[in-house]
Amino acid sequence: MEMTTIDKTVALMELLAVSKSDMSIREIEKESKVPRSTAHRILQSLQKHNWVAQDAETERYRIGLRFLFLYNTDSFYRHFLDTARPVIDGLVAATGQTALISVLDGDEGYCIYAKTPSALLQYAAYPGMRFPIYAGATGKILLAFAPECVREKVLAESKVRVAPNTVVDEERLRADVAKIRRDGYAFSTKELQDQTSGVSVPLLGPRGELVAQFGIAGPAANFEGRFEAFLAEIKKAAARLTEALCTERGADA
Repeated sequence: MEMTTIDKTVALMELLAVSKSDMSIREIEKESKVPRSTAHRILQSLQKHNWVAQDAETERYRIGLRFLFLYNTDSFYRHFLDTARPVIDGLVAATGQTALISVLDGDEGYCIYAKTPSALLQYAAYPGMRFPIYAGATGKILLAFAPECVREKVLAESKVRVAPNTVVDEERLRADVAKIRRDGYAFSTKELQDQTSGVSVPLLGPRGELVAQFGIAGPAANFEGRFEAFLAEIKKAAARLTEALCTERGADA
């Protein structure tokens, strides 16, 4: 019986899900029996929605974060968040700001964990919160380290100004993204919400792939003269989370 498009898509997803290493398009064609041109077209579509990921240098494919997020909810993410909670609690205590972890979901940001301080004025974040990845440090760190096809799609499309300093010009946003990738962190003021600033870093997996955003956000006045101290605390906490992340990913492999 001839394979339908759904059959082929499932075959490719299952192949990448069990593979112990990234796969070339030639290897995928050989193992799945799906013609190379068809496999490439399906993989490109899956990549746009973060179901598969492609290494920008080697052009080899692996299963994407969205699949892992759904498939491993009761294993990888539960264990990772168990480790992340005390680290985030410590970051909130050290900075007095809201700390959060978010992932890329298609071309949006999706918060999976947040901790707010007891301060009267705070940035309100919560699990399940969605946000554009072109606005604010929380979103722009995801944009900067997203798969190239997602990054280019978001950069090229029209954008809505959601706060006074939201960057909607494509060339300026491209420059911001390039700087974020060079620096390894994102900082913003009044880009996602008025009177709010944020600092974020990427959490990367053992192969350098984007796994999540990690950072803080709070009233803009709280960041005046404290940016360097805040960034140092975030990097210190992020190093602990990255170590846990790579350990969990290795255990699940």
